[in-house]
Amino acid sequence: MEKAIDRQRVLLAHLLPSASSQTQLSASPCAAGDSAAYQRSSCFGDDVVIVAAYRTPICKAKRGGFKDTYPEDLLTPVLKAVLDKTGINPAEIGDVVVGTVLGPGSQRAIECRTASLLAGIPETVPVRTVNRQCSSGLQAVADVAAAIKAGFYEIGIGAGLESMSVNSVGWEGQVNPRVRIL
Repeated sequence: MEKAIDRQRVLLAHLLPSASSQTQLSASPCAAGDSAAYQRSSCFGDDVVIVAAYRTPICKAKRGGFKDTYPEDLLTPVLKAVLDKTGINPAEIGDVVVGTVLGPGSQRAIECRTASLLAGIPETVPVRTVNRQCSSGLQAVADVAAAIKAGFYEIGIGAGLESMSVNSVGWEGQVNPRVRIL
């Protein structure tokens, strides 16, 4: 029961308005812990190490504090926080992969590219999105880890982005009638 109460406190802290300006978004450290102090040595071989973890704030869709916020304005401060925390040279990033399930067509890819540019990542660094019906952000992290392990690059960013206010769960067109009998 104590764990549930602690979890509720953490979630409520994300939802409460901060004392600072409401127009400025910022990133918060992930409660998963700080692994930036991890030092590689030969005994770890080809381990892939996550050195920073941040997330966007959450609130109610269509009526919460971010209902009028562009998706790229949610992602930009998170990407900036990763760059600031790690101190890496943005030009050394091999890829930025963003998991997202509801962005229409290439619109979300453009939003993610915009966020990376606004965060200070050069246009020479590729950005792509991955659409998985659940855990898109986790899939993005897994894709980056696999690419690092395969030797495609040494530094990558795996992220996730959704905006249920901008892109709600809706269906355009008709559902195949065969699906209804399943």
